[in-house]
Amino acid sequence: SVEYRKLPTLKLNSPETCPRTRILRFLAVDCGVDSKSAVQEAAALLAKGENSVTSRLRKLCTPLYETVLSLMMQHDAQLGLTCLLELREDLLRWLGVASAAATNDINATSNNNNKLVHDLKELDHYLQRHVLAQWMVPAVGSVQNDLTASFSQQLSPPPPLLQMRRLTFADTSANILERIVRNEAVHPVASLQDLRLRLGAGRRV
Repeated sequence: SVEYRKLPTLKLNSPETCPRTRILRFLAVDCGVDSKSAVQEAAALLAKGENSVTSRLRKLCTPLYETVLSLMMQHDAQLGLTCLLELREDLLRWLGVASAAATNDINATSNNNNKLVHDLKELDHYLQRHVLAQWMVPAVGSVQNDLTASFSQQLSPPPPLLQMRRLTFADTSANILERIVRNEAVHPVASLQDLRLRLGAGRRV
């Protein structure tokens, strides 16, 4: 999380050399789901009469970035969420440029661009539905509770600057008593016993 935020800002004019787009490509393409391979392996398992087709297919259809993103949130929920929001912002910006390039591309590279756009959309969909969405509902689990407590502490109103309390000779600090004696101009305090009487029950300074 920290390392991604330290990277230079997204450069859409040269995505191939931009560190942030390389990370996004790694997550979306290399850590995504290979649908073609999943279908082929499922068909092969069915042909062999295997009983583990469902569990195997579920594993094949689970993107590797699910584990990567979950680890980001478990390490530091608040920092992880901040990083994911920044990552998705970069993702959407690059997705817009890549979609436009795929639409205008009439060369042989159009299939590669379309595949990239598809993988980026899948990553964005996962971020929305399975990662970020859970933080928009009441907190459930230890990680969400930690994040909620942290936000509550930061967003809670500050304590009042003034507090009204009764001054007593026994409980009031010597510093405050000294200020009372020094600043009382209308009825000067004659002695310590005089101050004690003024701070007694039913009396005012």
